[in-house]
Formats: sequence, C-alpha cells, structure tokens
Amino acid sequence: MTEPESNLPPPAALSQARLQVLYEVSRALPSSQDWTALVERMMDLVLTNVGAERGVLFLREPDGTPRPEVVRGADERTLGEAFATSRRILEQSLRGEAVLSDDARADERFRTESVMLNQIVSFMCVPLRRDDRVLGTLYVDHRSIADLFSSEDLAFLSAMADICAVALENALLHQDLRREVRELRRGIEGKYRFESLLGASDAMVQLFRVMERVADSDATVLIQGENGTGKELVARALHFASKRKERPFVTVDCGALSPELAASELFGHRKGAFTGAAEDRAGLFEQAQGGTMFLDQIEDLPLALQSHLLRAVQEGEVRRVGESAYRKVNWRLVVASRMDLAERVRAGAFREDLYYRLRVIPLSIPPLRERRGDIPVLAQHFLERARARLGGGPVAFTREAMELLLAHRWPGNVRELEHAIERAALLAPGGRIEPADLGLDPEALAAPLLDPARGARGPERLAEALRAHAGNVTLAARALGLSRRGLQKMMERHGLKREEFTGE
Repeated sequence: MTEPESNLPPPAALSQARLQVLYEVSRALPSSQDWTALVERMMDLVLTNVGAERGVLFLREPDGTPRPEVVRGADERTLGEAFATSRRILEQSLRGEAVLSDDARADERFRTESVMLNQIVSFMCVPLRRDDRVLGTLYVDHRSIADLFSSEDLAFLSAMADICAVALENALLHQDLRREVRELRRGIEGKYRFESLLGASDAMVQLFRVMERVADSDATVLIQGENGTGKELVARALHFASKRKERPFVTVDCGALSPELAASELFGHRKGAFTGAAEDRAGLFEQAQGGTMFLDQIEDLPLALQSHLLRAVQEGEVRRVGESAYRKVNWRLVVASRMDLAERVRAGAFREDLYYRLRVIPLSIPPLRERRGDIPVLAQHFLERARARLGGGPVAFTREAMELLLAHRWPGNVRELEHAIERAALLAPGGRIEPADLGLDPEALAAPLLDPARGARGPERLAEALRAHAGNVTLAARALGLSRRGLQKMMERHGLKREEFTGE
C-alpha cells in the first residue's frame, strides 16, 4: 500500500529509542564534513532499526535517473536485481511519494516478474526531499518476511531521509564553496603573479629577478618605496609565489595601530589582562601561522614594540599581553617602509639591531617619475581592466593624452595613475581618452610637453637629453619618458642624428 505523508505518525509517536537515534544523527549533522561516512552510518542505523535485509540510497542524477550512492546487504549482482525490481517503486518515490508494501507478491501495482523472481516481500521507499525538490530516495526491503514494516517504520525512514537530504544539500554547498575557493585562489594567484607587476624599465626588471630568486625562501624581506609604488602588491606576489601560498597572508598597517592597543593587536592577550579583555585572544602574529606576515609602514612601529618584534624574528616566538610564557610562531616576514629606514635608525626612531634583522633581502621600488617608459604600458593595462569592470568604455588614448600622462610628475605614483585612468574610463564620452578626461593638475607637470608642434622646446629637449647621455638613444628615451622607437621617430622628424651627440 502507499502511505501518503499526511498519514505518517507524528514524531511523538516514534519510540524513545528511535527518537534518540534521530537526535544523535541530527546533532552530528552540522559538524560532519564527510558526507559518505555520515550516510553510510545512517543506512546502518536504518537497517538495524527497521529490521530490513537490504538498503540502497539512490541519488537523483541531473537527467532524473536514480544512481545508487550507498548500498547495504547487496553485492553487485543483487544490486542490479534490486534496481530492476524496484524501478517502478523508485519512479513513484522520485515523484515525492512515500511507498510501503506489506507483501509485494500480492500487490498488483508492484507484482512484476522481477519481483517474483527476486522474492521481494516487504519494502519501503521514501523520497529525499528539500522544499519542493526531490534529491533521491531511500529504499529498504526484505525477501522473506511479510508484514515486516509498519507506518511507524515508514515515519522513521522518512525522518532519516529528511536528514539525508539536509546532509546532501550541505555536502553540495561545501563542494560549491570549495570550488569557489579554488577559483578565487587561482584568480588571486594570477593577479599577484610576477607577470602582473608591469614594468620594463631596468629597475623593475632587476626587481623582478630578485623576487624570483627569493620568493620561495623564508628570508625576511624589506621593501622600500614611496606611497603608491605597489609595496603591498610586491609582498603579495612574493607570498603567492612561495610554498606558503595556501596559508594566510596577514597585513598590518603599523601607521594605523593605536598605541594603547598595538601590543594586544599584534601579540594577543590573556583574559583579564586589561580592562575590556573579556576573553583570551590570539594576535595577528599567531593568526599568520604558516603563512606570510606583512608589516606595512614599519617605520611607524612604536619603539616599545620593536624589541618584541625583534624577539619574534630572532626566536620565532611571541608572548601575549598578560602571559609569561612564549608561543612558537612560524611565518615568513615581509616589511615595507615609505622612507629610508636607515635614516630612521640614525635619527634614533628605529632600533639598529632590528633594522639589520629586517634588511636581509632589501627591495627598492622606484617611483613612477623615474620610470616614465613604463607609463604607456601601465596606462593601457589599467584602461583594459576598467573596461572589463564597466563593460565597455574608451579603448585608447589620444596622442595628447598620452603626452600629458608622460609629462605628469605622479606624486601619488602608480596608484595615482590607476585612479586617473579609472576616472577617465568612466567619464570619457568618446572612444578615446582626451587630456581633459584625465583630470590632472596642470601644476603637476614634470616638464614641458614634448610635442614639437608646440614650439622650439621640443627639439631642444631632445637634443639636451641626447647630449646628456652621449648619444645613447635608449637612455635618452628613458629620461624623456619615451620609447626608443618613439624617440627615433622624433629625431628623424627634426633631423637629429645620434652621431652629433656621441663625441665621435
């Protein structure tokens, strides 16, 4: 007979033992990370509690067909027989109906040749249902005992199927989340690969070479450069190119640390160590365990904490505020400074012994004004990224706009350039960015524009640069913020020859 859901006994009608089983399984559900182990355990409990001989958990495939996921009491041959026998039963259950038969041999709806051959006597089959979706079915049977299953057995099986459905949905969600995490990680790793640190100037090429050599080591790195040059980008690239990339990358802006709470923030504290310390708390240094600790604006770290950082670097251990014992830490330390840290040492504002501990691998990022040849590449990169985010926009720069970019001083460095391009991509009305779209301060020009059509200053500046570099076209082009080929074209236009400036 078919038992509609409304005829199932309420949970209170279940025996105390079965309610305890459902309680224990439900309690294990949130902490279970292994879907297979959980449902296998549930199938064992089902067979034990209802006295079934065999059991199969079927999951519904995308095309609607049932696939056996967990099997009990059947080998491969008997599973095939049971599947053939129960196909009609499964189809009914997959429509959302709970099915119970006292004696399948006498039930006209299920009395088929396969039922008779396989001697199926008693069976139950219930759907795994989540809201209005049926995710699969839970099937049990016995081949020799009639009238084995009662309506209470069906209610118990239905309750277990509901828990199975929740477990399955959780497993699918975890699977999706793991896939998203993998995709996000691949995206992050791609974003911070060395190739994403654009620049073809000699200083940047040298920086990349050193980064490649030291990325997978545990040596402490000191990155020095002005604000906006990309110090954190370099630090992240080092992390994601290292063996620690699966572990945390923890960033601390030392300039933003509150003097009163800095020690607790970095090293953690014990409950009751000070007013407001309501519980034990691990500091950022412990949270970075196994990964990379990045301390930005290290020059602003209070002197009182510099001795603690020195011990953490030398001994690999930290002590929480209010505790006497030290805790071991294992991370790779990368620090960054926007000023010459040696000057801070000479001024007495930074510990000399800590400075030398941090300066194992020194990296220097040149300001954008010293590598103007990188500006066209960076500008186009930022424009393409803005177009992708906006779903369209201008595709290129006019010659005048690019000359303005090359002539600007860029006190905010690469970050200022990025923001200028993002603004222009959003506001430019046409297909190409004009100088007015950039919104740059006209007082922030490093030098007069190099367009020869604007007057005699153009060829004069070309000649000055070539003379200063003894006719070396590459060096002169870099000083002018031009490509080598761009300078050669301008030299041809003005009749300038390299030999005039070589002294040969």
